[in-house]
Amino acid sequence: MQTSRCPEFQELLAIYHDAFPAEERQPDGILQENIDAGLSRAFIATDQNRVTFFLHAYDVPQTNLVFLDYAATHPSYRGRQICRCFFKQAFSLFGHDRILFGQQEDPNYGADRTVKHRRLAYFGSLGFRYFRDVPFMLPDHSGGTTITPMVLCAMTRNPVSTLPGHLIAKAIRFIFLQVYQRNEDDELLQQNLSVIPVEIVLTEAEADRNEPRCD
Repeated sequence: MQTSRCPEFQELLAIYHDAFPAEERQPDGILQENIDAGLSRAFIATDQNRVTFFLHAYDVPQTNLVFLDYAATHPSYRGRQICRCFFKQAFSLFGHDRILFGQQEDPNYGADRTVKHRRLAYFGSLGFRYFRDVPFMLPDHSGGTTITPMVLCAMTRNPVSTLPGHLIAKAIRFIFLQVYQRNEDDELLQQNLSVIPVEIVLTEAEADRNEPRCD
């Protein structure tokens, strides 16, 4: 998607603003610049020319990782399994050898813990597995001081039980430097890197029948 040539981009932004609070969102202009420059990619689903779903992702340089930055469904289309249909064909879009790498809010912190647990379970039902004992703290996108505890996750075409820590360290460094525009010596970045083990164990989330915002 080239946003300057795509009238659907404004519809994508409306879904984006509805689904994510300000501290979790990149500024619209930076999101647009990254897509137009080819630094990131945006995928959309439409229904009669109306954007119903979008996913924004980065290819992490010098790795086979794809960082899934945002995914959300239009409020009027939730419950129609659009997100699930997208991830059924994700490896055809990204490549069969890719590792899809993402994050979800940690349900052990903050408000709406039941919703957060359901979200973990939902993405677990799509095939994502969660990193055991690898805490991750997300900085504030809006220029504030909010720090959000997250749970990291990954999905591969053929399920694996572990991932090498050095690979995930590259992804986390990329997220801070490229996505959050932080410096290499950023305290929060170094804190996140310091807890990554040599080998990361992946675990399954508990099942839940309820659907989150990306459904």
